[in-house]
Formats: sequence, structure tokens, C-alpha cells
Amino acid sequence: MQTTCFDFSKEALFFVLHYLKAYPTLESMALYFDTDMSTVCDYLKITKKSLKATLKAQGVFVSKIKYLKTNRILTRLLKDWKV
Repeated sequence: MQTTCFDFSKEALFFVLHYLKAYPTLESMALYFDTDMSTVCDYLKITKKSLKATLKAQGVFVSKIKYLKTNRILTRLLKDWKV
């Protein structure tokens, strides 16, 4: 069973994006990536922080609150336009 970090940054990126997109259980992630659930949990903490920092550094990070406010504004506009 593998208990080391990823060999390549692409693997870490795939790991975190797969989790954020599909929301599999930690048990499923452990099976997919041939590790245990506690390691998956640790990797998720690290990779999510890294992804957030990278997106912020590139100026493309959108906070959930900003996203929700934007969605409410768009919803209100669509109602006003009767779309």
C-alpha cells in the first residue's frame, strides 16, 4: 500500500479535482489511489490548501460567498427578464 506523497504534481491535482468534482467517499478515494483513508484525508487537506493558494496567486480564485452572491444577482436578473 502506497503511503508516500504523489510522484508528480499532476497526480496531486487530479486527486483534489476528482474529489471536488465527484465527492467520492474517503474509502473510495483510498481504493482508487491505493492508500488508506487517513492518508486520503491528509492529502486532501494539503492539496486543497495548495490549490486554493495557487488559484489566489494567479488571481482566479472565486470565494464561495462571492459565487453565491453572483448567483443570486443572476437569478434576480433572469426573473426580471422573465427568462
